Amino acid sequence: MSESSKRRMWKMRFTGKLLKSAIFIVCVGCFSWQSADFLQLYLTYPTATSVDVNFPEVLIKPAVTICSSNPSSRRTFCYKYPHLCQKPNNLRKFCKKQPHFCEYDTSNLV
Repeated sequence: MSESSKRRMWKMRFTGKLLKSAIFIVCVGCFSWQSADFLQLYLTYPTATSVDVNFPEVLIKPAVTICSSNPSSRRTFCYKYPHLCQKPNNLRKFCKKQPHFCEYDTSNLV
């Protein structure tokens, strides 16, 4: 290859790299401008939040199941906290819906 053709190829490569770099810088600049514009719009967007807090007069407690693998027994627990243990109001209706609780003696049913 001659010296002039090498220079021409070097100029073409340099011009191509320069053009690619310029396009990349323009794209990054446009992206940054668009991101900043969107962020400004996002931060100035008005929002309204309303919170209503209600405290009911009567609070129905969720059912609690005490498993037999628990280290404390049901009898001990109900002795210490009788307000947390209760017998069903209608034992027949309860036993009809939950027969596995009524298989044996229902006198100690809590």
